Amino acid sequence: METLNDLMAASDVISLHCALTDETVQIINAECLQNIKPGAYLVNTGSSQLLDDLQLYFL
Repeated sequence: METLNDLMAASDVISLHCALTDETVQIINAECLQNIKPGAYLVNTGSSQLLDDLQLYFL
């Protein structure tokens, strides 16, 4: 996998475990969410600010 988008497209389960920093705010953004594999699970055990929850809602 070369990019996060490639990883999102190939994964059945995405488990997010990272600290909230300037670099990780919305690390899972609209572009990533558009590439998520249909039927995949996204588990976020970190901060809600790690992902764009509005875009997640519209999936």
